[in-house]
Amino acid sequence: MPANDMSLLVFAVLAGVVIWKLWSVLGTRTGAERPPTDGFRPRSRLGAPAPVTTDQAKESAKEPAAAGNVVRLQSSDGRPVGDPRRWAPLAQPGTPVARGLDAIAAADPHFVLPEFLDGAKRAYEAVLAAFAAGDRATLRSLLADDVFAAFCADVEAREKRGETRKTAFVGVDRAEIADAHLDGREAQIAL
Repeated sequence: MPANDMSLLVFAVLAGVVIWKLWSVLGTRTGAERPPTDGFRPRSRLGAPAPVTTDQAKESAKEPAAAGNVVRLQSSDGRPVGDPRRWAPLAQPGTPVARGLDAIAAADPHFVLPEFLDGAKRAYEAVLAAFAAGDRATLRSLLADDVFAAFCADVEAREKRGETRKTAFVGVDRAEIADAHLDGREAQIAL
């Protein structure tokens, strides 16, 4: 027998042994398995299924919603999914902005509008402070290419004239959403 045929035979036998061992082990019970649980049953404080009394079982059979079997889905901001007032007061129900925010929230279930607005306000403050200080590295990380180029041109002109700029940022009174939409996998919100 040639060496290639011999190695092929060895690997075939080895594969057969591995498959046979997996077949004999997988799906067998060892006795250490957890008992099956009912996922719809209420749980106690410690995480174990709470005992169901006969009164609860009768009530559950009559009216499932009264027994707490209905789970209302909520978004990450705590409002029910599909609530038309979900984005109030920043976007009125049925407007393009509200539909855009709904699309963004559907694509990213962890999207929380108040947290986004807070981050946008902090980014705005950072842009103003970096622009006043002429900090191009910070501006580069926070601005789109065209806006960065315009800011850099102004900073360079200011430096050529020997001017410095100081900024005292007090805060943002409010933020209004001008537009919100989902473009493929990229969310865009204009404030």
